[in-house]
Amino acid sequence: MHMKKKIGISAGIVFAAASFGFVLQAAGYFTPHPKLTANMVLSQELQASNPQLLMQDGAASMAAAISSGIAARDTQRVNDVKQLQADLQLYYNKCGYYPGVAQPGSSCGLFAADGGSYARVSAALIGSNLGIASVPNDPTAGVNYFYGTNVAGTSYTIGAQLEDLSNSALQQSLNGWNNGVGCGQASGVYCMKL
Repeated sequence: MHMKKKIGISAGIVFAAASFGFVLQAAGYFTPHPKLTANMVLSQELQASNPQLLMQDGAASMAAAISSGIAARDTQRVNDVKQLQADLQLYYNKCGYYPGVAQPGSSCGLFAADGGSYARVSAALIGSNLGIASVPNDPTAGVNYFYGTNVAGTSYTIGAQLEDLSNSALQQSLNGWNNGVGCGQASGVYCMKL
């Protein structure tokens, strides 16, 4: 191997290891020794171990952490959809239809389709005087759940975009378009319908 290539690989390993160390330190997994610098520690680690193995272990640890975060968010999404089903059923029991456009006050009024806005269904559930103080939101900021009703408000579809397209929940999901919501494994949207 050429010397320049060896130096480039070594520099890359040192950079990756330092970055991984800063991530672990920021997450609270360790505190640095006050008299040792990061370069001294990395130099000792690189001399004492196989640099390729060190990088593989670091990459595997980071991949496992990312994967567990995705799994946790997807589990929350599936649980949120189930909670929303219970809230929607309470609304239906009171009004005789699933939420469309939020009604003023706590009375049901006439059903009016809303075109599938999750913000509107949230407002309708919270303002329904059923004791629903809040509705769940997707754990990723700026991402919303999907909601749609049929034209009479007698059927709904609620969905959540999952990050892991191999999540087993997608096998139990509706497929295709349901009440204006695209569902299933192809889209990665986990849906429930009533």
